[in-house]
Amino acid sequence: MIVVDASVALQWIVPERDGQVEAESVLSHDVLAGPDLLLVEVANVLRKKIAAEEVSRDHAQRGLRTLAQTVRLIPVGAELIASAFELALAMRHPVYDCVYLALAGQMDGQLATRDSELINRARLQGLGHRVADLPLGNGRRS
Repeated sequence: MIVVDASVALQWIVPERDGQVEAESVLSHDVLAGPDLLLVEVANVLRKKIAAEEVSRDHAQRGLRTLAQTVRLIPVGAELIASAFELALAMRHPVYDCVYLALAGQMDGQLATRDSELINRARLQGLGHRVADLPLGNGRRS
């Protein structure tokens, strides 16, 4: 199970040269999940990119629809927030980022992220096994 955060999901919609290979490697896996917060975060970045005329409204809307079909969206409930809150306190990192890491733990999977600070803080807390090294291998797994 691979949990995807917004830093990776955005690369599927508006790719940057330095992130495209990493993001495409994640798409090769059978089971992708993310908290429903993922759509909010991606939509917010896309709104900014539309305002800056970096992407069209139509392209952004298609990307959001595709994202919702590609990633199994898990509702953010009280249990997940409680776990994310504990991680955030221990890691001294924002709760909304820790939601993704908490979900990876809850689903016994790994988090695919391009957020180097989150990766480093997770490793310092002994949670390096919950963070996937990007790009992911070519093999499909679930």
